[in-house]
Amino acid sequence: MSLETVTLNFLSLKPCVVRSSGRIVARSSFLQQLFYLFSCKRVVTFEREKRYIEIYRKTWWFKKASDFVCYDQVSDVSFGFEDWNDFGFEFWQDGYEKIWVSLELKNSDELVPLVCFEGEGSRETGIFGTLLGDSIFDFRGNQQALASEFYNTVKDELGMWSR
Repeated sequence: MSLETVTLNFLSLKPCVVRSSGRIVARSSFLQQLFYLFSCKRVVTFEREKRYIEIYRKTWWFKKASDFVCYDQVSDVSFGFEDWNDFGFEFWQDGYEKIWVSLELKNSDELVPLVCFEGEGSRETGIFGTLLGDSIFDFRGNQQALASEFYNTVKDELGMWSR
């Protein structure tokens, strides 16, 4: 799936990313908002002409905030990975994954989170994991591929490949 095409898949937990006329917009999926009873929403907008990024957040229905980051303030783009293991067993490798794409700012140690891609773990559990209750069929989410594609798109947008 290319970011060049408009993807409005309402039955997905993955963020919806749309690229059109000098803008890239990534927003929380409809299904994810429905799950939280529309109390939470996140929209990240890259404005190429004005050279800034707007990060809009809504929490608890009424608390809304927007942060703005200029393209020139960004030093790099990074990945953050969380592996939520089922029941905390270290030998059970197939949990739930969250991958954050974030901005690193110049003259600061601060990371500005942009978008989180979530899904089923991508590692096999084998027979031992199956005996402990994991499904026989290992369902693998596409969150790593989507996060990588979004990461590359952000790097392209900010002109960071030549830095």
